[in-house]
This record gives sequence, structure tokens and C-alpha cells, in this order.
Amino acid sequence: MRCYPYIFATAAVCLLVTAPCAGSQPEPTRGTSNALQALAFDLASHPEVEAADIYKFLHQANFGPGHAITDTTRAAEALQSEIAGLGPPGVGEAWCDTLGGDPLLVRVNLRPFVANGFDTGALLDSLEATANAVHSDPRQMGVAIELVVRWLSSEEKKDLARALQNLGREMEREGYPAVHHSATYQQAYHPAYRVIDASMASSQGWCGSTF
Repeated sequence: MRCYPYIFATAAVCLLVTAPCAGSQPEPTRGTSNALQALAFDLASHPEVEAADIYKFLHQANFGPGHAITDTTRAAEALQSEIAGLGPPGVGEAWCDTLGGDPLLVRVNLRPFVANGFDTGALLDSLEATANAVHSDPRQMGVAIELVVRWLSSEEKKDLARALQNLGREMEREGYPAVHHSATYQQAYHPAYRVIDASMASSQGWCGSTF
């Protein structure tokens, strides 16, 4: 795998990804490796996280947005309702945040999306296409959680590591369902986004010129 020198936080992740997994866990795939590097970068810019937020990041990178578009009519209504309650973009708010995965996925942030006058119909079409394109492997959720727990422990974030480990075990028993962001994360960052294939988002210009 490739480690990017300008993202210092990923150095430890790169080492963990290349280390053998414990027990009977399979080796991390390219998509999982991408997600772990993306998570390290995301945590550097969103430090107010709890275990649920890390789990959600890994879940979206592995499973994509399928749970969000089981009904296209309801998905459209939910998008319009959320957009109606949005304010303007925050100072320096990114147009997209990388999730990793395979295919590479991003969170298209709705405040910049709306402020730039982009087409919500195209976003919904891309959301559905992304859901159909992602072929998830539940075993990779276990791999990713294990590696993130090891990384957090190495970063002296043992309480967060323990909370993620416990949550991961609980979610594994339930078949790795989707979860909401923590109240702490919602209050700090007011997340509003849709998970989209990075190539689709880039072709539409939704991630700006820096993606």
C-alpha cells in the first residue's frame, strides 16, 4: 500500500495495516487500507469524535450509502427536508471528505453543494448508482475496527479504543447495522452530507478543484 508523507497521522496506520491481523481475521483489502488512511486524516480535522463516529466512518467506507436509499422517494424527500434546514457553509468547510473504500467514496457536504447551485436530482442519481456499485464484505468491518483500535491504543487514546472495541463487538452481533453520529459530533460539526462514489462526485465538480 502507499503511505502519503504529507499526512503525518497515517504513518502509524500504514504500519498497522501492513502488520498481520490477530486471530482468524482476513488481511485488509485495498479498500480497507484506503479507509484507514482516510480516517486518520479525517480525525485530524474532526477531533471531537466518539466511538460511534469512527464506526460510522468505517461503515460508510465499507458498505456505502445503501441503507440511505432503500426507497428512492423517501430518499428524495429526506434530502429536500435536510436541505431546507441548512444554513450557509462554515468557514473553510470542505466540499467533500474522503472515506476511502473500494470504489473510493466521499462524503459530499450539502452546505457547499447547495451554495454552489448543484443539482439535487443528479446527487440522488449518483447516490443510487453508488449504492449499486459497492459490494461490501462484512469481515472487513472487523478488520478495520481491530486495526483502528490498535492504532488508537498506540496514540494513547485507550478510552476511545476500548469504546470502539466494545461497540464493534456489539455491532458485529447485530450484523453491522448503520448508526447515527454521536451528539458530541453533531454539536461540533453539524454533519450534512451524502456518500457518493468519488469518481462520480469529481465528474460533477461537487468536490471542487482540490479533490
